[in-house]
Amino acid sequence: HGVYTEEPHINQDVVKAIRAAVDVPLVLHGTSGVPDEQVAEAVKNGICKVNYATELRQAYTKGYMAYMAENPKNFDPKNPGKAGAEEITKIVKIRMENLGSVGRA
Repeated sequence: HGVYTEEPHINQDVVKAIRAAVDVPLVLHGTSGVPDEQVAEAVKNGICKVNYATELRQAYTKGYMAYMAENPKNFDPKNPGKAGAEEITKIVKIRMENLGSVGRA
């Protein structure tokens, strides 16, 4: 979890082995910063859920801080909060497209 100091690597053979050994949904924690190709491959190999918490927090903070920089007299947290949520939405759309989950319920 958090920000990786080096590029992370998912051992796909381990994902496949775990998938073959258990019959429960598999979750990939700490996905922020993992290359899109590796995450997409992990999903193909049996991962059912991915967590991008750090990346989404960074996106929210980026939007929030940008709003506040442009509107320093703002006192209503809903305004920069909306800007933060818009940044999260951008990231989620990109990740959903990468993982092939667009249009699926």
